[in-house]
This record gives sequence, structure tokens and C-alpha cells, in this order.
Amino acid sequence: MDVTSLHRQMAAYDLWKHKLVSQLTRFRGWFGTHGISGMEAQYCIDEALQTLARSSFTLAVVGAYGRGKTTLVNTLLFGQYGQRILPSEPSGSIRCTTEIFCDPSQPSCVRLLPIQTRDSNQSIDRFKCIPHHWLTFNFDPRDPAQARAAMARIAKVKTVTRREADTLGYNSDLLQTCTDNPDRVEIPVWRHALINIDHPLLRKGLRIIDTPGMDALNNEPEMGLHQLARAQALFFVVDAKQGLSKTDRALWQTHLQVFADSPLCTTVALVNKADTLSQQHDAAGEIDNESGGKTHQRPQLGQQAYTLCKQIARDLRLPLGQVCPLSAKQALLGKAAQEAGHLVGSNWNHLEALLANLVQKHQQQLMQDPMLAHVVAVMKNSRNALKQRLFSCDAERERLQATLDSADQLQMITEQRGQAKRIHAQLQRQSLNLRASQRQLERMSQELDECVAGKKLQGQINALQQQIRQSHSPLARFRSLTAFFQIQAQNLDELSQRKKRADSLLETIHTRTLGFEFPIDDDLTPSLKAFDVTQHQQRLMLLKRQIDQSLPVFEGFSTGHDHVGRFIDCLIAQLQDLYSDLQHKITAWACVSLARHHHYTQLQKQLLERHMVLLISLSQTKPTLPQQLQRMRTEIADQEAALFTLDKILDEVNSLPRTALKRSAENSDAFQHPKSA
Repeated sequence: MDVTSLHRQMAAYDLWKHKLVSQLTRFRGWFGTHGISGMEAQYCIDEALQTLARSSFTLAVVGAYGRGKTTLVNTLLFGQYGQRILPSEPSGSIRCTTEIFCDPSQPSCVRLLPIQTRDSNQSIDRFKCIPHHWLTFNFDPRDPAQARAAMARIAKVKTVTRREADTLGYNSDLLQTCTDNPDRVEIPVWRHALINIDHPLLRKGLRIIDTPGMDALNNEPEMGLHQLARAQALFFVVDAKQGLSKTDRALWQTHLQVFADSPLCTTVALVNKADTLSQQHDAAGEIDNESGGKTHQRPQLGQQAYTLCKQIARDLRLPLGQVCPLSAKQALLGKAAQEAGHLVGSNWNHLEALLANLVQKHQQQLMQDPMLAHVVAVMKNSRNALKQRLFSCDAERERLQATLDSADQLQMITEQRGQAKRIHAQLQRQSLNLRASQRQLERMSQELDECVAGKKLQGQINALQQQIRQSHSPLARFRSLTAFFQIQAQNLDELSQRKKRADSLLETIHTRTLGFEFPIDDDLTPSLKAFDVTQHQQRLMLLKRQIDQSLPVFEGFSTGHDHVGRFIDCLIAQLQDLYSDLQHKITAWACVSLARHHHYTQLQKQLLERHMVLLISLSQTKPTLPQQLQRMRTEIADQEAALFTLDKILDEVNSLPRTALKRSAENSDAFQHPKSA
């Protein structure tokens, strides 16, 4: 059985990104090498490179205490060590949210944010920009003992008085009470942990968020509102022996169901410890999936586990393909001992295949990014402009060569200069039309920006904060939040309507003003998709639903409690990020919608002006006409070299999606359930 599909998919994803970055960087250098300026094209390239630099695949692992979440992460990342590296024993497991990633520019280390930082309303993301607040413990990733000792610190706890716990934003009634002093409770030593470690999967772009349990979501609102919301996949881990317990259902309904309903994240329920249900294995063989698709080999787990999966799928309203039985412990033992039997019986290979398919899905979405499409269009149009200019120059050279020893050569040069002037005048008119059209788009972008202006949002935030301060009950606070979100929804609805008018304007500019003047690749789709209001409306709805589901949690806190203030501050930060993202996309839309036209015109003018200088030189230096013709041949050769280089870049870029998809298809081995016996 294939247990390397995830590694191959991550490698393919990383290779695709690196090759694309390499080709975009080559294209940016191509302008300087051949003396061609192109501000609009450079903007598109820079935006595309930033999109690729920011892209990663984030997996969040969530579940109640004792479900085996950290054992799952240990198996995924540290199976080769032959022992648990992240603390996951009942006597000591991670007690704060932990992000695991690879930053090659920094040494392997554990960075820990003290719990006292909860006194501040600063978000965790803001603290990430303030290094002196963190304690750093370096370790050698090749030394299991060092790595284990560094990560063991994440499990540390301490006791404080109930008053101190309340001051830090906890509800002391929900915390573990000290057996020898009922006035003292147990809290984590750390608020957040960052683990930077060199690992093949992490190096290729995987990021993992491991959570300690339901307390993390209840006590750290940023965890639900922001950390989980930016994950591409979420694993909800339950215990097969308990099924969906009351705690599991509360966690799902309060914090996680909203992600299952969101198109921005794929939620998978993992039924861990499935090997404990039955030791009877079904005979391996080919079976049909429920949709009547192709057959897959039956995983080596008992039928009882799959019956439970079907029940959980119904209860959580998840597709059966997103509920997977698993034994993370058996998989860890199998990896540590390199024992294939344990891996087969644990169903780990199917989990990795499922995760590989989610990475593939993320890669396909990234391939469709509008900014990447803009850059490819600029490449194609640059190639077309070079070809057109090259053919014209070559034809002129042949005509001049034919008149080299005749009396008509001066007249021929004069005619060519006249033709060049007419083309230049036409390009100048096109440039003026473009500027007028660009001004229309800029005015429209200002109208779009009015809907999500920072001052407008800040005024609405100030009004909300005033209402919260005057509220005397949880119900009043959440009514204020509901009204606030209705206003935000109206803002985005208005933006959506204006975006439709902006798209109509863009279509009009393309079809009526520019359509007959620019023989270029003029697909409007990337411009129309430069920013998707619907996606941001979904993000807003995700925040609103998280607040609705969190109402029971916050009813236990007083209005002035730090936890309420932290929740509101986190909410505001998420909205500001959403609006800032929209503002950036609106600006980009105005800049790139006509970028290919600007670049085509500018490139044609530059090439033509060089040629006009050469024609003037030819007309003024008749005695050296053969030498001047050689200069024209040199110019043509330079254009051919530029075209050849650009062809290679474009061919490589065009081949990348097909190569990536082919490799992804080879890796596709998604988990499928057998039919009921």
C-alpha cells in the first residue's frame, strides 16, 4: 500500500510553486535584459509573486481532551524518531495552541508566549511581531532528546488564585481546582507556542495547528475567529470508544460546525482509536464506494468502525468520505518500528491519501488565481508584440536589401519612415484612449472603496464599542453584535452591486473602446475575478455564525470581563483584515484590468521608436548603407533572442499546471468506505 502519497503531493506542490516563482522572476528580469520598461507588467508580476510567497497549506487539528490529537501530529511528523516528541501523555500534554511550521531562515526552536500577555488586548498575531515577549528554546532536530525536552515545556501548568485567573480572562469556575486549596486553579504557563523545525512536509509548505482541547477555543477567542478560519483543512478528532460524546457535540455545535458549512475550509471527522472497537479484520478486497464509483481496497479495520463512521457522518451532516476511522497510536508504532502491518491496520495510508487530495485541491485553487492569469496574459501579449515587430522589421530589411544599389533606396527609406510615423501616431492615440479608460476605472475604484473605507468601518466600530459598554446583559451585547454585523453585510451587499457596475464598465471599455485596436489575448475573466465579493461575504458570514454559536460560552462572563473585551477586539481585528484585503484587491483591480493593454502599447512604441531611430540613421548615412543594414540585422537578431527567451519562459509556465495535475492524479488514492455488510 502507498503510504507516501502525502509526501509526493507536497513535493509536487512545492516544486510547482518554486518553478513558477523561478519563471516569473525570469520574466521580470527579461525586461531589464532587453531594455524594455513595463510598470504595469511589473506590478502584475510582483502581486503574483507575493501571492505565491504567502501560500501554504494549513491543517488544524481540533478535538476534546484525550482524543489523540497530538498523537496524530506525532505520527504525521515525528514517526521516524521512534518516540513521541510532542507531549501527548495523559500526565502531560500540550496546554496551549501550538503552530508547527518550517522557516529555513531561523534555527529550529520552540517559541513560547507567556500567559501573562492575556492582560493585554493585543492579539497573538500582533505579539508575533514583538519578539521580546517570547521565550525561545533552540534544539537540534536531529537529536530526539533535545527536541522532546524543548517541546515538553508546552505542557507546563501552574496554579493561581481564582481572582488572578479571572483577571487573565478565564472563567475560574471551568478550571481544574487544586486538591489542596480550592481557591486556587490550574492554568497553562503559556498562551501560545510556535515550533519551527526542519521537516520534509513542513519544508514543502505544510503548517499544522495543534490544539489542547475545548478550553483553548472557549478561553482564547482568537483561536476560533482567526487561527482556525485561515486553515485549508480541519481535522475534528473523536474517540471511537466514546462515539460522539456530549463534549464532542458541544465543541462541534459551538465552534466547528460553521467550518463544515464553509466552502473556504474542508472539515474531516477522524474516528481515532478505531482499532479498539473490534480486532476482527475484514478480508481485503475490492469494494464499491457508495456513489457507485471505482473500487478501492478495503482498509483493514473492523466493520464496526465503519458503522460508527456512518452514524457520525449522519450526526455531523458530513459526507461519508469526510469521516475516516483511524488508529493514530498503531500508526505511530508502525512508523517507529517500520512495521507495515501496524500501518495497514491503522488506516493511516488512507488518511495520508485524503490529506494529499486536500493539498491537490488547494493547489488547483491557487492555479486559478486571477493575478497569475494576468501575468500569463502579459507574457503572451509581449510575445505577440515581439513577433509582429519582428516580422515588420524583417520585411523592411528585405525591401531595403533589394534596393541597395538602386536609386529608389532613399525613397524606400522615406516611405518606411512615413509608415513608422503613422503606426506611432496610432499607438499614441491608443495610449490616450487607454489613459481615458484608466481614469474611468480609477473613479470606479474610488466608488468601490467607499463601501469598505477604513474611516467608515472605524466609525461603526466606535459605535459598537459604545453600545457594548452600555450593555448590562449577554443578550444585549449580542444584539449589538448582530446589528453591527447587519451593517457590515449591508456594506458588502452595496459593494457587490457596485462591483457589478464596475464589471459592466470594464466589459464596455473592452468591447467598444479597445476591442478593435488591440490584437492581443483579451480574456476578461481574470479582470472580472480580480476580487470576489462573494468570498468575502462568506468570510463575514463565517464570523457571524461563530459569534452566534459562541453565545452560550460568553453568557457566563460579565460585560466588563476581559474575556468579552478580548473577544470584541479579536472580532474587530478580523473585520479590519477583511476590509484591508478588499481595499487591496480593489486597488489591484484598477491597476491590472488594463495592464495587458498598457504593456502592449508601451512595448510596441518602444520597439517602433528604436526602429525609427535606425531608419533616420539609414537616411542620413547613405555611403554606409550596408553597415546600417547590418545594424538592422543585429536589431532583428536581438528581437529574435528576446522572443526565444520569452517563448521558453511561457512554454515552461504553460506546462506547469498540466505537470502538477498529472502528478496529483497519480497520487490520488482517496479513502472510500465499504458498503454496509
